[in-house]
Amino acid sequence: MRVLRSYMILAVMAALVAGMVLTSCIYDYDTCDDVVTRRIKVVFDWDKAPAADPAGMAVYFFPIGPGAIWRFDIASNKGGFVSIPSGSYHMLVYNNDTYDILFRDESNYEDYDAYTAALGKVPHSLIPDSMGIDLDNMHPCPDMLWTAARSRVDVTADYVGYDNEVSDTEIVCCPDELCAIYNYEIRNVRHLDGVKFMVAVISGMSSSVHMATGLLGRDNVTLPVEAVAKNGDMITGRFYTFGRTVDVTAPNILDLYVGLGDGRRLCYRFDVTSQVLAASDPHNVNIVIDGLELPEIGSTQQGDLDVSVDGWTTIVVEYET
Repeated sequence: MRVLRSYMILAVMAALVAGMVLTSCIYDYDTCDDVVTRRIKVVFDWDKAPAADPAGMAVYFFPIGPGAIWRFDIASNKGGFVSIPSGSYHMLVYNNDTYDILFRDESNYEDYDAYTAALGKVPHSLIPDSMGIDLDNMHPCPDMLWTAARSRVDVTADYVGYDNEVSDTEIVCCPDELCAIYNYEIRNVRHLDGVKFMVAVISGMSSSVHMATGLLGRDNVTLPVEAVAKNGDMITGRFYTFGRTVDVTAPNILDLYVGLGDGRRLCYRFDVTSQVLAASDPHNVNIVIDGLELPEIGSTQQGDLDVSVDGWTTIVVEYET
């Protein structure tokens, strides 16, 4: 579960210191049995996301005009049958197997958002103030969301129409990735063998996204992300995010927290804003940092630094992109 993974990352920081379809009309339960409905087959076409394998899908029909909102949970990523009254609808489809993602304004297709909540409930004893991390602004990385939207679906007694398609009984939806995938690499790292623990956080991320359009929120939050040693001279991490905040003034700062075997605690700070903004595909962002020299165990080497009261050493790293 990704929710556990977020807390596992925070626990590492502490170590540094120390086929069935379920159907409902969701706002009109008492009259569901009295409504005359049309049986429709919903098909999920994964051409846009061939590697996707969600456990199930939620299907929403929002009436255009008065009427009930209908939600169906299909326990398959292939498709299933639903039954709704004739009428015109906005349609929204997304995977219903996420853990860290919350939803708001679910009664309105135009405002339906996915978001993550702050991890402010994490005890401050896990993350001391000296680390400079605002827990009230720390959010978990979201799970991957696959979504599809139809701005108008017309259901009649004779046909189903959407976009330029007309079918007797079928609606085809093509889910795509709504979340972005970020990868970072810190290459040519020296003395990596002396590291006992490490973790990273990145700032300048959005904690919300509009489900139908993919538009991001202006909020500016920090995400805890993995930091993994690789090949003896590289530190890497991969994580999901809704994307960079649309606040153009917000920087993307990658902080790498490192605990050495001799007890020293270092924070290496990298400004990766330019790489995030320059990514050709904002849904697939690769950050590369070449060159990082960690102190050898037992040495006095630390470089240009700012030592905090509680012993954390912050080093701002300048690098070429």
